[in-house]
Amino acid sequence: MLEVMIVIGAFGLQVAEPPVKHDAMAFPEPIVFNDDGGWCWFQDERAIIKDGVLWFGSVAAGIDDASRRGDIELTRYDIATGATTVIELHDQLQRDDHNAPALIPIADGGLLAVYAKHGNDAKIRMRRVHADGSLNGLEQVVEPGVASGHGVTYANVYRLAAENGGQGRLYDFYRGEGWDPNALVSDDNGATWRQVGQLLAGPGRPYVRYAGNGRDTVHFFCTDQHPRDFDNSLYYGFVRDGGVWNGAGERIGTLGKEAPTHEQLTSVFTGSADAVAWPCDVELDDAGLPRVVYTVQVDGAGKPRASGGMDHRFRFAWFDGAAWHDEEIAYAGTRLYAGEDDYTGLAAIDPIAPGVVFISTDAHPTTGEPLVSATDGQRHREIFRGHRTDQDKWVWQAVTSNSSVDQVRPIVTQADGDVRAVLWLSGTMKTYQDYDFDVVGYIVQQTDDAALSYGADRVRIEVDHELMTSFVFGTTDRPYLYPVIGPGGVPMTRAYPQEDRSGESHDRPHHTSMWFAHGDINGHDFWHGPARFEVVGEVHPDEGGIRADYQMITAEGTTIGTYALEVGFAAAEQTRSITIQSVFAADAGEPLRFGDTKEGTFAMRTHPSLRLEPDERAGVTGVTGNARNSEGVTGQSVWGKRAAWVDYWGEIEGQRVGVAIFDHPSNPRHPTWWQARAYGLIAANPFGTSAFEGGEPERGAMELAPGETLRFLHRFVFHRGSTDEARVKMLYDAWSQEPVD
Repeated sequence: MLEVMIVIGAFGLQVAEPPVKHDAMAFPEPIVFNDDGGWCWFQDERAIIKDGVLWFGSVAAGIDDASRRGDIELTRYDIATGATTVIELHDQLQRDDHNAPALIPIADGGLLAVYAKHGNDAKIRMRRVHADGSLNGLEQVVEPGVASGHGVTYANVYRLAAENGGQGRLYDFYRGEGWDPNALVSDDNGATWRQVGQLLAGPGRPYVRYAGNGRDTVHFFCTDQHPRDFDNSLYYGFVRDGGVWNGAGERIGTLGKEAPTHEQLTSVFTGSADAVAWPCDVELDDAGLPRVVYTVQVDGAGKPRASGGMDHRFRFAWFDGAAWHDEEIAYAGTRLYAGEDDYTGLAAIDPIAPGVVFISTDAHPTTGEPLVSATDGQRHREIFRGHRTDQDKWVWQAVTSNSSVDQVRPIVTQADGDVRAVLWLSGTMKTYQDYDFDVVGYIVQQTDDAALSYGADRVRIEVDHELMTSFVFGTTDRPYLYPVIGPGGVPMTRAYPQEDRSGESHDRPHHTSMWFAHGDINGHDFWHGPARFEVVGEVHPDEGGIRADYQMITAEGTTIGTYALEVGFAAAEQTRSITIQSVFAADAGEPLRFGDTKEGTFAMRTHPSLRLEPDERAGVTGVTGNARNSEGVTGQSVWGKRAAWVDYWGEIEGQRVGVAIFDHPSNPRHPTWWQARAYGLIAANPFGTSAFEGGEPERGAMELAPGETLRFLHRFVFHRGSTDEARVKMLYDAWSQEPVD
């Protein structure tokens, strides 16, 4: 029995304030990277990230644009700007997803793309591409000898840096002679190639998935044959020093000369008529040991072709250095289409977290119940992410749900620094030559404490696979963070207007959880609206967190300045924190003036339980809030006072928790004034001097001359316990003494 639990969410779009109601726990809307592309899964790497750019190869179907039919394409996506370029590697080679290119970085700073037809000829094609996406020379064609007449198919390209006298050697593993896996090698960075020969020999055509360690070894898993033709087992071996080795470390052959049969490899799974294996993805763990996720068809025994394939399972196997482990992890659902009864939506292992797997299935991963979309009442494949817990259980979370098309064939790139990508195909598929897919997905950033998934409308921030918050940009009038989940998994901010929950007041819909806004910038109201912030370029990973750039736009559509936002996230056993750096620039050719008003500025609206007073008319009762600032002022008296920090705490869902907002000593006019209300608004406001203290009107206004900038740094700390129990003063003192860039 599968011991798992599952959380299912749905995509949600944000629109102009007030926000549309959505499932706040869901993953973001995926980015569409290419509106026409398909791939098979027996070529790698299909996608890579290099120097801040995502690259992936695909084969266009030409459904909406016949001129692209069968084009071999390379997509270049600049992560910082969102600029996307689709590069045609070969015009209308063949509409067949088997022809997708494999990619590898090369020494000149560019890429090498390698691809072949689906057995229709014996040509391996290659294109070099500069880092800027321009093509570098003409298509190179290598024609290895193939006496069997089956032609060549697939490309799997790896570099082993220790070979060729330490100069490095490129390998291309493809299907060729004998209908078996073969290899080419290059000792000059892909300028010339020589045929080595077969990796495996024997009857049939084993299907192989590879993973290289970049140094001296290429690991692989293979089947006996195509699952249409054989009740496949799954085998493991590796290539090293020109030899072919089994999992026991025994040299069983020589690459290209004494190719072993698959039966000489190490058996990982023994197939049968009701357990037919096919590999999905292979990755290496931190110790360089192999892991594989694969499918098993369990309902095809004795059935003719196109009659089975209605029940598949995902399995996961790994080697710990001494023994193999193998387990069923989820239901894989039904066949992708009739006639290919072993085709499923597939799965991918996360390279930087080998215990994390992305799957595509049209069945509930735990129960196998059909996934019927609430959108159209049809059964569709959805993407799920699972991780193996310390209790040897698999926990699954829906990445997509209630789709109107299938979500299939996920892949996860290797990391470039702290950034990688999760991609998949979204659309419909009738055969490997008849499909209509978008290539979609997320950019994923792994910081010290959090994982950030960058989508089209939001960035999802997780700690230990659980949602901490989402940074919402989409088409909102200003960015905000919602929901905000504190220690113990409790919500820390009001749900309204993002969601409707009982026990909350519905006042002030411009209070969107956590946000920045000010009521008077050059006389325009960014607090209530209609003045707005409009994102420029792409919200993207920066060092340790999110970078977002905004134009400040008036109701009349005039840009009066810019606002650059950097957001970082941290988590500890007793706290979670969000650090926000804000830089305002008078870069629109005129001064930028922040008026003296209480309506601002760096703000949050707490969970109703942290209010200092109830609102019985709105149904808000049972409040438990307490307030205290750095100067020892408590309760409602913190309003309008200057302080280095303010802390609200109380009980939420039976847990004593709180939130403290820190004003950094480097901020202008530190310590700031606080617009801190009994109903749960807490806002650091450095401009509302006369609004809070009286005196000469507008004496708190601040004006930037053209070309000047203004910077602020704040930290929001969500903690267990009261102000004293959480040692808020100590936390502030430690943070305030950290160096500031």
